[in-house]
Amino acid sequence: MSQNCKLCHAEFKCEVHNIEHCWCYQYPAILPIDETVNCICENCLIEKISARIKDICMKDYDNLDRETKLLIKQLPKTKKLLADIDYTIENGLYVFSKWYHLKRGYCCGNGCKNCAF
Repeated sequence: MSQNCKLCHAEFKCEVHNIEHCWCYQYPAILPIDETVNCICENCLIEKISARIKDICMKDYDNLDRETKLLIKQLPKTKKLLADIDYTIENGLYVFSKWYHLKRGYCCGNGCKNCAF
């Protein structure tokens, strides 16, 4: 179903009632549900999720509150990595984000640039 984004007014296709097919289900469900804002376009969703992740990742893992740690542990494992959320590309190399490391849940011991542990 086509509709307009409630934030930027861009037209986009929404399939929220079809869980297996809507594009939005690939993104982490970490935003509070705002009753006044219905579906938003992919660009606005990425922007809002990135801002929330930035807030979460400002702290070291040990300093996160219990509720945030529980939220991170309960996130479903994504089937594909999401640009600008799970990684960025720097000098042609994939650099995993602190968020990606938090979702993974442990330190791999490789001295990663954005290790959360």
